[in-house]
Amino acid sequence: MTAGVAMEPTELEELMEARAEAAHEREVGDATRPTAQDLAASPTRIDVEGLDLFYGDHHALKDVNIKIRDKQITSFIGPSGCGKSTLLRCFNRMNDGIKDCRIEGKIALDGQDILGDCDICRLRQRVGMVFQRPNPFPMSIYDNVAYGPRGMGVRDRAVLDELVEDSLRRAALWD
Repeated sequence: MTAGVAMEPTELEELMEARAEAAHEREVGDATRPTAQDLAASPTRIDVEGLDLFYGDHHALKDVNIKIRDKQITSFIGPSGCGKSTLLRCFNRMNDGIKDCRIEGKIALDGQDILGDCDICRLRQRVGMVFQRPNPFPMSIYDNVAYGPRGMGVRDRAVLDELVEDSLRRAALWD
């Protein structure tokens, strides 16, 4: 489309639809685009019901209810401070380390309650977080780098030392 060329709304809609179809074809190849019925029939992976989160007396999340389905993209959009990251942190129990944080309600991952008695290391293997900025745990650099391998059962100090040094060298942080 060139600047200054007026298009009828139907022409623009057709062009946008054609471009969307082309993008879909590039992304998924021969796969057919799922229908609304297909999407609705997808199994629920994360089910949040009546979630309330408090920081002391501050009620940060109020009665959150959402079903996140398998093989679908879900996005949280809203202004700064509205609770998007707070909710995401609930999915792998990152709020557990925050003093005076209390969560009420239910979060299930594949039907299993993650707010009750659950293996947090296993949960965090299944529910990862990617932060906008580096977000180390409140522990040493060594322990932050070794956290993942330790969670996978690596206990040998020599192996951990080698993994930590190699990781820090590859990130240009060793020196």
